[in-house]
Amino acid sequence: MRVDLYKVVMPSSFNLTKCVDRVFSKDLRYRNRQHGDDQMRLEALKKEGDLWYLDFVRIRMTQGPAKTPLRAPSTGFSLEPDEGFGEETAMLWNTATDWCVMQYNHHSLRPNSIAEYFTNYDAPSDYVVRFLPKIDPQILAKLRSKKIVTHFSIEVAPSEISNNDYDEGMSLISAAKNFEQHGADVVTIKLATRHGRGRSLNIDLEKIRDWISSVFAKEKRDAVLAASASIKRVPNERAEPIDLLAHQISKTVHVEPGTDRRLPREVRWRELFLLHELWARFMM
Repeated sequence: MRVDLYKVVMPSSFNLTKCVDRVFSKDLRYRNRQHGDDQMRLEALKKEGDLWYLDFVRIRMTQGPAKTPLRAPSTGFSLEPDEGFGEETAMLWNTATDWCVMQYNHHSLRPNSIAEYFTNYDAPSDYVVRFLPKIDPQILAKLRSKKIVTHFSIEVAPSEISNNDYDEGMSLISAAKNFEQHGADVVTIKLATRHGRGRSLNIDLEKIRDWISSVFAKEKRDAVLAASASIKRVPNERAEPIDLLAHQISKTVHVEPGTDRRLPREVRWRELFLLHELWARFMM
């Protein structure tokens, strides 16, 4: 099970604790909300002081797997019309610090969907809650200390990036949108300085990295396909390559499935707690 670290960011006008309580006070059937062709809901909630444990489920109503014995043909599951396949995502939210440790389930809900679930639960509203991935501070320290940028490259899919996303980025990235009208599925921008001159590209890698994190937080991982740079501290130093897509605080842990092949909720929550304690040094 992969687990990621996020910072929950929201305006002061939005009270997420009250929202979670209000949602969970409803009967299970009234917590369901549309998620594309499927459904989603807050399935379970447990509070231990400032630590709130949540479990979400995406209910896949349109397509699912077969039951396949090793010595017999595959067969379907017998499901009622109002039943689907549940894909679970666990989350540990420290309500005092707004740090969040979240399970990654490729088939289930991602941070942006969970944020929209709460903000749009009662009625459609502006997007106000965001889960920002925590980046390894060692990488950020390198970006801050090595100011000479000799090479930069980014590869984006223009159709996957909204106008708002472009507006939040730099003019360099916004230029990629111009190529969408020419039918370009992928646009690659490469910048480099001449060797031996000690010159630096005039770009802010921290800002670009923050923009990429913001795009990823909206579940648009196909929007930015690659991003890298070569950086150094002084002109005569050898440039170090940096992958701007990597280095999110993340860890894969082993969880033993139950007899029903699901990863038990209490075990998932326990692993989130252990990582919450382990990653305390990053929560600043």
